[in-house]
Amino acid sequence: MHEKNVFFIVFIVLFAFLAGCSFSDPSDVPIDPKVEAVSKYYMHADNLLRTRHMEDHCLEAIAEYDRVLATRTPERYPWSQKGYCYFLLERYQDSVNSYKQAISLDPSYSDDWSMMGSSLSSLQQPAEALDALDQAIALDPKNEYAWMMKGDVLIKLERYREAADACDRALYLDPDDETAQSNKEMALRKLQISK
Repeated sequence: MHEKNVFFIVFIVLFAFLAGCSFSDPSDVPIDPKVEAVSKYYMHADNLLRTRHMEDHCLEAIAEYDRVLATRTPERYPWSQKGYCYFLLERYQDSVNSYKQAISLDPSYSDDWSMMGSSLSSLQQPAEALDALDQAIALDPKNEYAWMMKGDVLIKLERYREAADACDRALYLDPDDETAQSNKEMALRKLQISK
């Protein structure tokens, strides 16, 4: 019986204590306006790039990512997204510059390297493009796009056997990649002609 009384007293004291506590509603906690603004910029820019005709919204998305970069410590993601937008706009040097910034902040993303390689290829810089694509593949050997682009770049460098091999790897990863198939056929034709 004594134990029941002790339990009851502890319960009453605990209840009285909790009743006196003020549990704040999370919506009452002030949000740093800077953090809230950055979140809105990110969401808006990302939503623009999810639209059906994302190319039409790239300049607006770039402006939103610039706002993110202006209000916080630089991060890889907005630079990477800017690089992609510039690529879609065919502003390849701006794309390369953005990807270089992204990579300087975090070099571990294969997609950043492969897209920089693609941009460098579009700028007719195949040796530099090949270096970037090799880095992408080293980071992620299953990066089908990097293998496909490597085949394309190797054709530009007239290294047809290696190009066909790179395209084979891309096709192994994605048998439906029409560009890799076309590049492989071209590399094999060029290889036959050069014999």
